[in-house]
Amino acid sequence: IYVPFEDFNGHWSLIVVCLKEGMIYHFDSFHDPQTTAEKHKIIHTVCNNIGEMLHCTPYPGEYFSAFHDLGEWEITQANNVANTTNHENSGVSVLDWMSMCDAFTANVSPLKNANVVRMKTTLNLVQRLHNSIAEQVKEKAEAFWDVIRNNP
Repeated sequence: IYVPFEDFNGHWSLIVVCLKEGMIYHFDSFHDPQTTAEKHKIIHTVCNNIGEMLHCTPYPGEYFSAFHDLGEWEITQANNVANTTNHENSGVSVLDWMSMCDAFTANVSPLKNANVVRMKTTLNLVQRLHNSIAEQVKEKAEAFWDVIRNNP
């Protein structure tokens, strides 16, 4: 479960609740030991709320019943996250980490080019089935590529 998290200073990080491992990972490009306890308290509150949502009626009880007390799970800092004070790109880091999807790992590579991450995220969101303009964007992109191919 991926949860983008904006802290009290406007810095974005990512909470990943890994149900498979029973672990909460915190991807934070501005890891400050002085604020860790406060951030962990907030993260545990968020995870408690997630746990309550998992036990609501629409979800199959037999599956999620194993995941109780999420707010008590251990929080681990993700490995190899570049420590930076740059709040401007903290959201870009979160987008990049979220793009891992099913390839989740607690070991991350250094921040990529911010514009590439933004474009990749935008394209992924536009192409989702739930996006009502996905087909229109696809048609216009194909028409644009036809123009480029026919007019070298």
